[in-house]
Amino acid sequence: MKVSIIVPTYNRSALIRETIESIIHQTYTDWELIVVDDGSSDGTDSVVGVYCDRDDRIRFFQRPSRVPKGPNSCRNLGFRVSSGELVKWVDSDDLLAEDALRSQVEIFKTNPGTKLCLGYGSIFFNTRSSMQGLWSRSTTSDDYFSDHIRSKIRWPIGGILWNRAVFDGDPFRANLNNSQEWLLHGRYLLTVGPHEIFNLTEVVYFVRKGHLRLSSSNTAGYSFHQAKARLILLVEMFRKRHPHFSNYSEVVKQIGIHSFYGVNAMFREYKFFYS
Repeated sequence: MKVSIIVPTYNRSALIRETIESIIHQTYTDWELIVVDDGSSDGTDSVVGVYCDRDDRIRFFQRPSRVPKGPNSCRNLGFRVSSGELVKWVDSDDLLAEDALRSQVEIFKTNPGTKLCLGYGSIFFNTRSSMQGLWSRSTTSDDYFSDHIRSKIRWPIGGILWNRAVFDGDPFRANLNNSQEWLLHGRYLLTVGPHEIFNLTEVVYFVRKGHLRLSSSNTAGYSFHQAKARLILLVEMFRKRHPHFSNYSEVVKQIGIHSFYGVNAMFREYKFFYS
């Protein structure tokens, strides 16, 4: 089973080598790596180009100027040009555990009805020896959707291995600047049945902390996009006729909280610029 690994990147020449090396050294070898650049100016293209020359499983694309800027556009573009039966997204500053693909692909091979295989992440600062614990509070759940929207259980962007058939179009909202994995996971946990989810309680992904990520900020826009992600999911819940009122209530509450934070941040920014 071929795995398509899709990596959006922007000015990551100092970090993306380590990301690519973690993919090259996978114990499972039937994969393709698609790197989509968002207009880097630091030589990221040259760094990735060296790997493309060495390994024909690695391909590099530049986001066309007609396509909106941002990591979600790059993820969607990578998805469109990919060919794997299974799909994994990886950020260009993070790492895959050496056996990540082997462990998760084996789940699909031995459980033919699986649509997505959950996997977990650990946080690290610069080196793997500085691991700081799990990305998620828990690795078990009786209701993945309910616990996900409450952040009781969560998966980093590269924690889940997806069956391509799950997606009915572009997986990501191009006009969403953050909360993209929260929305992605929420939308598809709504549609995938519990029997189609396999919970592999292993760490398969390492999330780098301690530097600016592609979608991290405490601005008003950041909070408003968090609220926007929840509003999109709320609409999806109504469309899918989700049966649990308590989950509607939780998402509405979060929309209010993030909107409040956004307004507060907007006033702080206004005072900073005009004081």
